[in-house]
Amino acid sequence: MRIRFVTLGLLAALLSVFLPAAAVAQSSIAGSVKDDTGAVLPGVTVEASSPALIEKSRTVISDASGQFKIVDLRPGVYAVVFTLQGFNTYRREGITLTANATATVNGEMKVGSIEESITVTGEAPLVDVQNAGRSQVVNRELLDTVPTGGQVWQVGFTLPGVVQVGRSDVGGAGGIQQTRMSTHGSTISDTTTSLDGMETNSMHGWAQSSQYWNDAAIQEMAFQTSNVGAESQTGGILLNLIPQQGGNQFRGDIDARSIPNDSFQGNNMTPNLKSLGVNTPNKVLRLHDYSFSLGGPVRRDLLWFFASVRYQQGDTQAQDVTYPEDNKAKTFSGRMTWQPQTKNKFTFFFEDTKKTKGHETSGPFIAEEAANMRPGQHQYHVAQAKWTSTVSPRFLVDAGWSLSDITWNVDYRPGIAQERGTPLWYSMASHQDRTTGALWVAGAPGTLTLGVRQVLASSATYVTGSHSLKTGLQWSYGARRNERYANADLTQRYLNGVPDSVLLYNTPNNATNPLKADLGLYIQDSWTLKHVTISPGLRYDYFNTTSPAQSSEAGRFVAARQFAAVPIPTFHDLSPRLGVAYDIFGNGKTALHGGINKYVERMAPDFSIRYNPISPDMDTRTWNDANRDGVAQENEFGPSQNLRFGIGSSTRPDANLKRPYNIEYNVGVDHQLTASISGGFSYYR
Repeated sequence: MRIRFVTLGLLAALLSVFLPAAAVAQSSIAGSVKDDTGAVLPGVTVEASSPALIEKSRTVISDASGQFKIVDLRPGVYAVVFTLQGFNTYRREGITLTANATATVNGEMKVGSIEESITVTGEAPLVDVQNAGRSQVVNRELLDTVPTGGQVWQVGFTLPGVVQVGRSDVGGAGGIQQTRMSTHGSTISDTTTSLDGMETNSMHGWAQSSQYWNDAAIQEMAFQTSNVGAESQTGGILLNLIPQQGGNQFRGDIDARSIPNDSFQGNNMTPNLKSLGVNTPNKVLRLHDYSFSLGGPVRRDLLWFFASVRYQQGDTQAQDVTYPEDNKAKTFSGRMTWQPQTKNKFTFFFEDTKKTKGHETSGPFIAEEAANMRPGQHQYHVAQAKWTSTVSPRFLVDAGWSLSDITWNVDYRPGIAQERGTPLWYSMASHQDRTTGALWVAGAPGTLTLGVRQVLASSATYVTGSHSLKTGLQWSYGARRNERYANADLTQRYLNGVPDSVLLYNTPNNATNPLKADLGLYIQDSWTLKHVTISPGLRYDYFNTTSPAQSSEAGRFVAARQFAAVPIPTFHDLSPRLGVAYDIFGNGKTALHGGINKYVERMAPDFSIRYNPISPDMDTRTWNDANRDGVAQENEFGPSQNLRFGIGSSTRPDANLKRPYNIEYNVGVDHQLTASISGGFSYYR
């Protein structure tokens, strides 16, 4: 068995290299065709059509067992037509296809003229009986209805199995701040966010998803929380965002939501709270969220466009704080869909968000001048280009490129940062009282983080009625750079107003850690045998990040530094996957599903940053302010508590270190209760 696994892995690698492969297919329509006696019908032409397809329709032929499958379909409302010489035409209308789902549509044909037709209208079953993974879809109607503040992660928190990690945001009251989500004990970095099937995670926080997505540019969101296939390296939440793409008709949308002042909010202030020293409660000062979207044809059936702009403002105020925590975000999103031939389609997407935050930190003991800020260079860019080709009804290929480029910075407030070495630079160090938590004069050291992550993804899919084989390659690369500065290169600390100690920094810091390769090769199979669908897969992951030779200029407490490269181990991992789905009664309404899957832990340049000798470091020393001038000077410091301060960390990774992984077991059942309600139960370990 081990030899077979290796052979499959090599086959996946070879196919990915020689086939111009594809990103994750969005949705599918599958089923079987029989005559009125129950006998299977091979050779039936099955056509799925929808306004969501720029090519209007997609056609396949049922195989020898009478089964068919049409893959890589956009979400939308479909009509499916079955035709075969000597039989009436059979037509199913009103099939609502959601993202990342397989709709079961069976054809029942009677002997007769092909010109005669039988039309059946009805929605697709709510239960996916062919996919072992649990996928929950939030469509545009729900996105417009549920009060989530237009934030992707808040949409996720409304779903079973998805939990919140971080601050809450009810209807936008969180002030346009990101929070994280996880499922079934996974870490937040295990969450993968894809746009149209291509990963868009960033270089920040162990490759977390950090983009402020424009809700108005999204058609549907699909959250998969179990049995994630070999296309993904991690087993947390797989979120696939389906972007709006325009169409053959011009359509626009204006959305305006506003809370103009704090009179729209109640409070829980009581005489008892006031007697305890509470003067003002937490407040939502104002919330504004405006967007305008327009999509349509540049040329009908050939080139479509969609564009959207969004403005957000979220100002809140913490208890007993005299200044706001003020946030603004401006976003532009654009997408082009071009289909020069029936078999080839090209899509291009770009989104740019500029976010400002007037006060980064707030609290009753933090003076406003010490509340750092995020100025206008705080930017989020996502770009994507993708080519899809239907070589034949059974063979699909595509390839794509995506970019996540984020500049994340926290600066001093205006007028606080001073020129290095000047008298003001020494006197305007941050002041902190360890007893009360008070912070004044200046805030924490300023930081700048630049992370660029690019992804090349490709795959090839071969589909028959009962069998689907997909193989692909994903290669992520880029770099992360961290910079840090501080007035006086220290923080002055007090105990109840009495000078106590100083925190010395090895600023300025300028550290770079490249990601040479986060490479994945995978093969994903799927067989439908009567009522059972078995989905085995295998993934190979290679990870290589480095800490190269680099230097940093001298600071107040550290000399100019030059460090040699630090050897960082690389990782090679094989991860088998297995998912099973069983249509218990054969009517597409009750499914038993389960799986056993191995997933590696997501990694990023954070792994090499921990060994980078220029990474931020501190040294705590006593300080007595002997001359009582309120300015910390070297002759007033006690001995060092960090003997390696300014020299660089001597910690080195074990050359035999292995990449962490986890194995997920799960089983569950789903049942359609009514035409619009389904329920389910799952167990995970």
